[in-house]
Amino acid sequence: VMTNPRALWAPTEPYRLDGDRPWRRGQFPLIELPIAVTPFLRIPVIGTNLAVAPAPLRSHWLARMRRRAFFNLELHGLDVLDAEQDGVPSELALRQRDLRVPLATKLAAFAATLESLAADCEVLPLRDVATRCQREGKIG
Repeated sequence: VMTNPRALWAPTEPYRLDGDRPWRRGQFPLIELPIAVTPFLRIPVIGTNLAVAPAPLRSHWLARMRRRAFFNLELHGLDVLDAEQDGVPSELALRQRDLRVPLATKLAAFAATLESLAADCEVLPLRDVATRCQREGKIG
């Protein structure tokens, strides 16, 4: 939910929030673990977009994400639904492009993404990243 357009330019690595302006670094006790966005255009690199992106674009996004110390891959429950098999109402499928992608295709894209990342990146639950950030003040 966007409350302020400045959130589009929030840091891309974990940071302590500013209590009044959560899109900025501050001293609030909570650590923000931002979802991954592409450089420049800041397109969310999330399961929904990975499911519909052609393989070359997905590979390009992952190459860009590897340059960062932190990549939060967000997945939604909808990302693992098959509109036909799971009885998703057609009105929702028309609005959610990724629901028109067969589940097998989405799962293959997610598997390729995770295999690619796991080959040369440390994969951690977000709880562990947050703990590391609290303890060390940074990740890496």
